[in-house]
Amino acid sequence: MCVKQEQSRWRDKIQRCTNVNRKDYCNYGGRGISMSIEFHDFDVWNSYIKSLPDYGKPGYTIDRIENDGNYERGNLRWASKSTQACNRRMSPKNTSGYIGVYWSKQDKKWRSNLNTLGKVIYFGMFDTPEDAARARNEYIIKHKLGNKQNRGV
Repeated sequence: MCVKQEQSRWRDKIQRCTNVNRKDYCNYGGRGISMSIEFHDFDVWNSYIKSLPDYGKPGYTIDRIENDGNYERGNLRWASKSTQACNRRMSPKNTSGYIGVYWSKQDKKWRSNLNTLGKVIYFGMFDTPEDAARARNEYIIKHKLGNKQNRGV
């Protein structure tokens, strides 16, 4: 990648974390996401991201491993669009507190599923949201997927 393109992307990341007038600020700085002070220096940023695995791989861009985390060392990786699509935050409409776990009014049980590689995989119905979240996590681990796992189960 050319340096000018990298500088432009770097500036964009800082702006969406700091500029309240940007339309996407609410999804970054407005949620408390920031860029570490050391990365406000482009040379430091550029050197670090070039040292990460998969740098320069076609179709890969910088992604935050923990979607609610900052742009900082240890929380950045080069990832494909499909991996990044799996790394979404939980919907504010979610009532279970777990990603991929929903209450089924019809069955009166917790339903568990996973969206990955353009398809939805259903894990069944469970008595507790924790059991549903565990089933989803186990599948992600077993199949070595990049999907975000649920914590605390």
